[in-house]
Amino acid sequence: QGLAEVRRHHLQLAAGRGLQEWPLRRRLGTFLSICAAVEHAHALGVVHRDLKPRNMMFDDDGFVHLADWGLAGPPTQPPAADQPAPSTAGTPGYMSPEQISPRMGPTDARSDVWSLGSVLFETITLRRAIQGRTVTERMVESLAGKPVDPRDHVDGLPDALALACQRALKRAPEDRFS
Repeated sequence: QGLAEVRRHHLQLAAGRGLQEWPLRRRLGTFLSICAAVEHAHALGVVHRDLKPRNMMFDDDGFVHLADWGLAGPPTQPPAADQPAPSTAGTPGYMSPEQISPRMGPTDARSDVWSLGSVLFETITLRRAIQGRTVTERMVESLAGKPVDPRDHVDGLPDALALACQRALKRAPEDRFS
């Protein structure tokens, strides 16, 4: 029932503009709206699993809509050692390390937090946190957990904002916001 409610609530899409067209302050406000939608989904026991800018649509009134709930569902546990790992689903560069390698830990709200960290980095810098050119390169880079700092690309960025972005992108789920 929770997933159906989330889909019904968030699939009211309108043609919109991307984040890159707005000033940083407005982009951050929009990002916070996305976070509120994701928080609502998490409260209903739903993990989105495919958070990325392309799934965030803006209407002419400035409202943001979160799209593509096709991979959404309840949290999942890593497979037992004697069980095959499930197939990978999501968008490399926005997928959490545990989505790429399910044995690393459960896919839960913290997985969406990692994806939101990737989106936040892009919201701030207008460039991707994960820079690999191929799917494999993006997956390897995500799994490596190499720290990224948005202050390397934006002068005068408040430390608290940069540190929040970095924490969301921590390799280990337990090191992220929960």
